[in-house]
Amino acid sequence: MEPLKYRPAENDEDIKLMVLFAVARLKVSATYTRIFHVLSAAADVSYCLLTVPISDLIRSGNIEELHYEDQPVFSLTKRGSETLMFFEDRILRSVRLRMQDEIDKINKEVLGGNKLDASIVPINESEYLVSAEITEDKVPVLKFEMYVGDKERAKKIVRNFKEHTSLMYLQVVKAIDFDYDKLDLENMEELGDIED
Repeated sequence: MEPLKYRPAENDEDIKLMVLFAVARLKVSATYTRIFHVLSAAADVSYCLLTVPISDLIRSGNIEELHYEDQPVFSLTKRGSETLMFFEDRILRSVRLRMQDEIDKINKEVLGGNKLDASIVPINESEYLVSAEITEDKVPVLKFEMYVGDKERAKKIVRNFKEHTSLMYLQVVKAIDFDYDKLDLENMEELGDIED
């Protein structure tokens, strides 16, 4: 017999927090379907009714909708991260544990055939090379090297790369695909679109 699932009210704030939790912890693209699988593992939620809380989170600036391989992918914004940090304990512990189990399964399943590598190579006392690569089915998807003048910063870049791979990948794609020709160099506010 399947254990009883939590039943949040429609458009309940708890659903929004659960979505933020899922998006924050998925190490792979947070698609609508993956978010639904994570939530439905712990709560009685409807696939169709998820559109409202996700739309509300986008409007409130807690998550951002990006497009990757012709489908929407959601990423946590700074505001969303702060919201989750402040309110995460409102999600029932049993619900968080079930969601985390499903997140772990999804991350393992998707990343199982993929390789992620990031390392630091010291050049001298004030220069470090960060080397990072994402490989899917033995094909390099993203590979970069970056010189950094501070060891702690190099460690932070490697840690971010390992812990937030899909988000970093999406941000790189977003930055590469940005329409730089439309930048008003005298009014650099447009760069906020890249930096967020």
